[in-house]
Amino acid sequence: MKFILIISLVLATFGLVSAQDLSFEELENAPSSQIDGLEFIDQLTSQKEAVEKARVRVLKPQPLPPPEVRPDAFRAVIPKGTVITRLSDDIDFKTSKRIQVWAQEVYPGSLTTHILDKNKLASFSARSINVVPIEEDLKLTPSINPKITYDRSAGLKYSAFENNLKIKADLSWELESIAPNFWNQVFNQSLESASGTRLTLKTFYDDFRLPIKFGLGLSYQNAAASDEGFEIKWTALFIGPQISYTLINRDSWQMDLEAQASAATFSSARTSNERYSPSSYEWGLAGKLVRKTWLGDFLASLEYRTNYISLNEGSDEANLSDQKVSQTSLALSLGYRIGFDL
Repeated sequence: MKFILIISLVLATFGLVSAQDLSFEELENAPSSQIDGLEFIDQLTSQKEAVEKARVRVLKPQPLPPPEVRPDAFRAVIPKGTVITRLSDDIDFKTSKRIQVWAQEVYPGSLTTHILDKNKLASFSARSINVVPIEEDLKLTPSINPKITYDRSAGLKYSAFENNLKIKADLSWELESIAPNFWNQVFNQSLESASGTRLTLKTFYDDFRLPIKFGLGLSYQNAAASDEGFEIKWTALFIGPQISYTLINRDSWQMDLEAQASAATFSSARTSNERYSPSSYEWGLAGKLVRKTWLGDFLASLEYRTNYISLNEGSDEANLSDQKVSQTSLALSLGYRIGFDL
């Protein structure tokens, strides 16, 4: 036991073990002279710890600049999940939602911004990159007194206007299949069908605030029908209002429903014997598929039309009956959409 105690004393002497590392039995059985040596070793250990603690230098934060030198406080927004540090005890917190605060930079362009309390005193700090100023945004809105109830029906004092008129234009080429009922009645024929082509331009006011888009359509028709010993060809230029409603809108495609009514500003029909100038108007319903690509928006539509025609002058071959028969048609079109501002 004495041998172990002597080795422990030697190790303690060289700083390899302290008196606290010895067991109670070793200290109890040791002679008084050896206990005095242990107390001396404890004193040396305490001196060593004091020297090591003296070597540790605690850095204190630099004092804040005087208030007159610091930038002015400003209103800001702190996003959700921002880490803020309480200045009183240096404890970090994470914001659970987006909050609006008063903030102040430590100095112009500092990496740290202080968050002020209701008395405009610095309470927290955050990285400046996470403190978003909103002073300029708040200047765009009028100051509202929360204690006053505003009557919207009294008129709008503040309003905004869009200087640009957003237009979308659909240009398409159509193949049209027509049931020539009117021509059969007028010329006493039994034409089974007629075919035609159209070049159509539809323009709409494209305002995201309106669920229905209003516009104007222009369509040029060229059609013909024939039977044994009889042929008729006619052309017409239609113009009229259009409306469009977006039924489905996805990132790469959308589906529109359209309705239109138009009248022929110019119309001409001719047979092998005579030339006529009929009056004509029509209405139609269409379903349009829009495919969005990096080259633009491509269109494909199917439209059903009902056309009403009348003749103001007769001839030997024309039978002007008081009973008017409408003509129906079905058109398949392909086109391209162009958007621009006026």
